[in-house]
Amino acid sequence: MYFKNPERVLDISKSFKHIVVNILISKKKSIGDIRKEFSQLYPFLKIEFYKTEESRGVTRRVKLDDEFHLTENGAIPIDISKHRSIALVKKDFLTISKLIAQVYRKSGTVWVETSHTDSWSLEHQNFEGEQMNDSSTQ
Repeated sequence: MYFKNPERVLDISKSFKHIVVNILISKKKSIGDIRKEFSQLYPFLKIEFYKTEESRGVTRRVKLDDEFHLTENGAIPIDISKHRSIALVKKDFLTISKLIAQVYRKSGTVWVETSHTDSWSLEHQNFEGEQMNDSSTQ
């Protein structure tokens, strides 16, 4: 294809920086499948899922294993595009599955909960994880 002004084509393509990436929640897909897809997109982040249990007036979070399925309903998309904040992604999972999602960022050999930086985008969180891991290997 021939363009008279290739600079304009590049300018136009920059307007598409918010490409939507959905993770599909379905009864066929386990938490392990969802975690794997999430980590393929964001290799320096991981996502875990929890439910709350109450016993003798004490509420605690219980981590769900990889075989657990988030829904028995049809397929439901959750937007995990790079520009979305951790807080919005967590809210979507809570609204759709009634489960708590927690995102962790890799920092050297440990995973750090992102609760203090939930306002950051997935891209920013993943970049920070990459930077921490680059500096820890030097």
